[in-house]
Amino acid sequence: MTYHIEKDNVLVTGGAGFIGSALVRALIKKGVNVVVYDNFLYGHKSNLVDVEDDIDIVRGDILSWKIYQAIKEFNIGYVF
Repeated sequence: MTYHIEKDNVLVTGGAGFIGSALVRALIKKGVNVVVYDNFLYGHKSNLVDVEDDIDIVRGDILSWKIYQAIKEFNIGYVF
């Protein structure tokens, strides 16, 4: 099965971390609309400086109900 997520809305949990921010950059290069969901406990906004104009950022913990709100608000199709 092949997935084509170009032009789709994707939520990257932990997107401000080292690995998450690399994934964010790769998705942006593919034309994906990216929403970063991070509590910034270990991740840093400085990891996203070069792409901050191309993404939306939501501060929140994956254990919080707020993640469901973000999924609905941004019409997310995929979660990483």
